[in-house]
Amino acid sequence: MPKDRLMSEKEWRSLGIQQSQGWVHYMIHTPERH
Repeated sequence: MPKDRLMSEKEWRSLGIQQSQGWVHYMIHTPERH
């Protein structure tokens, strides 16, 4: 994953397909801090 620039739409879609389940689980079970 490149850290020196914004990811392209293609990269975002690829990551979304691979990690969407993990991210949803993480976001739901991690309390938000403001």
